[in-house]
Amino acid sequence: MTNKTLEVAETIREQIGHQAFVMMGTKRFMGDEKSLSFKIQGCRKINHIKIELAFDDTYTMTFIKLKKFDFVEVAKFEGVYCDMLNSIIEKETGLYLSL
Repeated sequence: MTNKTLEVAETIREQIGHQAFVMMGTKRFMGDEKSLSFKIQGCRKINHIKIELAFDDTYTMTFIKLKKFDFVEVAKFEGVYCDMLNSIIEKETGLYLSL
């Protein structure tokens, strides 16, 4: 993800941190010019997270359960600042993102 159009996705990855992604067993990163989404393991109620940059430099976080062809939005948070990303992920997934 080094393309100029993927700067937002790369910034989100840096703000969450490599160790957090390892702790979630993250796979299948998908990024575009305004969002990052990824698959996680180890949580029964959520298996995908999408983080999208809003117009006011905050994030909208969407927690999703994908099962075959069913798409269920479990939770959505708007107006999230970068220092709140990890704590919201921990709260919603029940997974610890640091040792």
